[in-house]
Amino acid sequence: MTKSSFWQTINQYWENINNDSLLELESKARFEFNKTLLKDVLKIHQSEKENALEGIIKDIDTRALTGRINGSYSYKDLYFLDESCDYYFIGDIHSDAFILEHLLDTIGFFEKIENNHPFKVIFLGDYVDRGKNHLKTLNILLLLKKYFPENIYLLMGNHDIGKIDNGEVTLYLKKVEDDMDYFYIYLNHLHKHHKDFDDELLELYLEFMNTLNVAAFVLSEHGVIKAVHGGIPRPENDLYHYISDYAQLTDDTVDYEYYRIRDCILWSDPSIQDKKETIKGKRFKFYEDQLINYLKHLNIDLIIRGHQAVEMGHLPLFDKIHTIFSSGYIMENDNNINVDTAYDFISPKLLYLDNKKGLPLEVLDIKLSN
Repeated sequence: MTKSSFWQTINQYWENINNDSLLELESKARFEFNKTLLKDVLKIHQSEKENALEGIIKDIDTRALTGRINGSYSYKDLYFLDESCDYYFIGDIHSDAFILEHLLDTIGFFEKIENNHPFKVIFLGDYVDRGKNHLKTLNILLLLKKYFPENIYLLMGNHDIGKIDNGEVTLYLKKVEDDMDYFYIYLNHLHKHHKDFDDELLELYLEFMNTLNVAAFVLSEHGVIKAVHGGIPRPENDLYHYISDYAQLTDDTVDYEYYRIRDCILWSDPSIQDKKETIKGKRFKFYEDQLINYLKHLNIDLIIRGHQAVEMGHLPLFDKIHTIFSSGYIMENDNNINVDTAYDFISPKLLYLDNKKGLPLEVLDIKLSN
């Protein structure tokens, strides 16, 4: 699919549409398009998870896998990507459809596809909530995954998860009453009040979100990188001896505070405070020594994560962890023209790993497309 045909397909259903306008429109064809995309991507996710590594992975020693798996694999809801190519890391999008076109142009996505340039784009989660274009944002991402599955990898964010409870979709977050800037509240409204939004489509969105992988390990000759939405599991006495299997990072295993380890990974944040706070709850702060111990335990060099709305769009800490945020303002004639973003105070960024140059990562501004 070329650049022009890609955007022609999106604009056929979504041109000049946002959360509010969709509520009033006849949308049978639009929602059928949604269903087709979701079903196609669910098949891709299923095929990825069948590409197993049970015979190779025995212990938690990520660096030892470098050069041994030679390809892209999904194992225990984790990606293991061992290919010599460029990598781009995209932070939180938050229902900002406008930013995606400029982000793809910043990468030169379609030009690289046309020229068979080897590269992968890893999205770090939080595709929904707060912004002004929930379904269009997801349709763009789904269409990318459908046509370019070996270039696009979608990770899970804490805002992306929901479930059906007593006939209604509930948020993974603390419930926000009747605020349709939140995706699952918006879905509930569509399901109840829009005649074209049926049970099948609701269930497909939930299934898609819950099949997202939790993290990706990039096994580069330049170093081993873990890409994830939030951070790291809860340390026990600053150590991680209680984690002995990759599956514990993503399954129903709980830590000593009885929080699911996966939840902690989706929520936790690095901190530069001198005095350590007591680590409680699933959103907690972790510190430099704990991060270093975790990196050693998994035998990796660096973590790239999203989750925090940092004003400059990028925040490196301890030379070991990078926070990246990719929704924000796009300026034209001194005015922000991005009406989809909820983060008009953020200069959006993405991170780039050049396969030829290696580390350090390059920070790229997302700018107005030509």
